[in-house]
Amino acid sequence: MMQSPPRMTDFEVLEAQREKLAAVQREAVRQVMLEKERRKLAAKKKSRAHVSSKKSPKSKLSSMTPISE
Repeated sequence: MMQSPPRMTDFEVLEAQREKLAAVQREAVRQVMLEKERRKLAAKKKSRAHVSSKKSPKSKLSSMTPISE
């Protein structure tokens, strides 16, 4: 006669589900943190490029002469 595989108790089933859910949650938090860091770096890179383009209008202002009416 073949022995049936050992059955999990309700507690063991719930514990396994809880562990799986915790792993999924940890992965979701990890993904969110990675996306947050990626956006932060992209914003920093964009603002750095934006600052360098702001420097050119200053030189134009200094070359402007007042209009006499």
